[in-house]
Order: sequence, then structure tokens, then C-alpha cells
Amino acid sequence: MHDVMTLQDSQNRLKEWSDIWQLQISTTKCVNMNLLKSRSVCSPFTVGDDTLPVQTAVKDLGMTVNCSLKYSKHVDSIVGRARQRVGLLFKCFVTRHADSLIRAFKVYIRPILEYASNIWSPIQIGLNDKLESVQRRFTKRIPGFESLSYSERLSLLNLESLELCRLLLI
Repeated sequence: MHDVMTLQDSQNRLKEWSDIWQLQISTTKCVNMNLLKSRSVCSPFTVGDDTLPVQTAVKDLGMTVNCSLKYSKHVDSIVGRARQRVGLLFKCFVTRHADSLIRAFKVYIRPILEYASNIWSPIQIGLNDKLESVQRRFTKRIPGFESLSYSERLSLLNLESLELCRLLLI
């Protein structure tokens, strides 16, 4: 309970400081998220007259994190966006030349899958498989590579697995 009071006191002092310096706090962008193991009553916090809403997941700087500090919603989101771009790539690009498609993949799709991955890099195998499925499907759609295994496609296309790329970034 002491920590709750200390945090609320800090928020009150922040509000006072912002009023003195005439800097408005956008409370619509603020939330209250309980990160404690016990999911008991979450104390309401206020900034000025505004009570902060309680949420179980928050998106900040393009990354979604839940109250268990897991990034599964984030991975689902970026996998969905990356799959849409893969579809657009094959729909919009006339060429089916492997080098051109790989270059487009690296420029337009891979950054989605790698953005801030040193922070959210998954340790769960299921999340790694979801991420890898984007590249796996993409390489399988390249003409002449449909019947090869994923590792063979990566080798022939001179690509690394997404997991290896994330490990090299860390």
C-alpha cells in the first residue's frame, strides 16, 4: 500500500510541475496497468481530476505488451501486417524473379518483423514459429522453390532464418 501512495504522490507532483510550466499532460494517452503477480484489486490512480483507466495490454512505440510482460499480442499483430504486405508484394510486383522478390521482402516486410526485436524477441517456440511462418510462406511462393524444404530455400536464396537474425541483433 505504501508503494501505491508513493506512486500517486509522484503523479501529483508531476501534475503540479506541469501546471507550473504550463505543459499539459494528455491523460487520454495514460493508462494504469497492474504488473504484480497477484491480480488483486488494482488501485485507481489519478492525474489531476482524471482517473486513469485500467488496462491489461498497452501499445507504446509500436510494441504491444500485456500485464504479464508477454509480447504475444505484438507478435500476432506484426505477423498479420507482414502477411498482408507479402500478399501485396505478390499482387503488385509483376516480376517473379527471385532476387527482386527477396530484395522487396528485405525492404518492405522484414523491418516489420524485426522492429525493436531486441526488446520483445520471443523465447516461446510457438511465437518463433509464427514469425518464421511469414518468411516460410513467402519463400514457398517464389517460382521454382515450391517443392524445396524451408532450409533448402533459405540456403539457395541466401537468406537467414528470422530467429537467427534476431539472435544476431541481440
